[in-house]
Amino acid sequence: MDKMYKISIYTNFPLTPTPGYLKFFETIFSLNKFELVDINNPLSSDISISFNHTKENLDKIISSGIPIRNRILIMLECKQILPEMHLEKVLKEYGHIFSPSKNWANGFNKIIFKYPFCLSTTENTTALSERQFDLGMIQRNKFSCIKGELYTLRRSVIKKIGYDNIVVRGEDWNKPLSVQFVHYLKILRYYLRRVSWSNIVFLPRYLIKNKEFTPVKNKQNFLSQVKVALVIENSADYVSEKIFDCFRAGTVPIYVGPLLADFGIPINTAIQCEPNIDSLLNTINKIKSFDLEQIASNGWEFLKSSGREWDESQSMKRLAEHINAMF
Repeated sequence: MDKMYKISIYTNFPLTPTPGYLKFFETIFSLNKFELVDINNPLSSDISISFNHTKENLDKIISSGIPIRNRILIMLECKQILPEMHLEKVLKEYGHIFSPSKNWANGFNKIIFKYPFCLSTTENTTALSERQFDLGMIQRNKFSCIKGELYTLRRSVIKKIGYDNIVVRGEDWNKPLSVQFVHYLKILRYYLRRVSWSNIVFLPRYLIKNKEFTPVKNKQNFLSQVKVALVIENSADYVSEKIFDCFRAGTVPIYVGPLLADFGIPINTAIQCEPNIDSLLNTINKIKSFDLEQIASNGWEFLKSSGREWDESQSMKRLAEHINAMF
């Protein structure tokens, strides 16, 4: 009889039963090779699966006696959000690393997978010419003290083009500047003890407080009212759900991130910019020279075809199948 492996699951976020995660666990346990460890007997684990890394979770994995070859890390966040996970000394503690970006875990024998997104949608038929807002952005006002972050670029472009020329939706834009600064200091203090000082940015720039920048309950509804959306990734080394949200809404993305072609996304689905203020301002100023209706159509056609590879159920199923094949 084949060995039955006991698996412990670790995350740095609440593991909610989305269609993707349901498909992942359905596939993992479909061959009767694995079973979840008894929560009252964690030392019986043979294998660990970590969705993102935390020091506390790794300590539990090590104390359970799980050998490195049976420790699986599934990376879902960039260095600017979870810098500790990207450290070489941490990555060495995992035997198998799954990454959605070729730019992560360099020097390790990583396995690339499609970042899972919720892509369920119905076609948006509102012509760009009929939409309410010319330029919009839907992103939270985040802070990072790690070099390479693009949160500062979001704030700087808003200030440069003027509050009246862009409609912004998202959380934390209307907090007092003092509260934002204290929040940044807490982040700085935390990571000064965990990563090298050479990776740190010590002072935040372009603090913004604007009561008109409000959260929305449904970002797709907002994007469906926007002709062109600024999409600035957390960092320029991976593709997140932000550009796919535009495809779903039939909105034209002005995109700052990695080269889309490197991630299998056609370049004609967005207007790509360099991660600097001059490139963004130049593009915004000449936006009328682009065939916006065609770009929006290209994004939608991609989403309906090869873009389905990023659908969370498909991506998570393939991820689980790969793990099944390893044992």
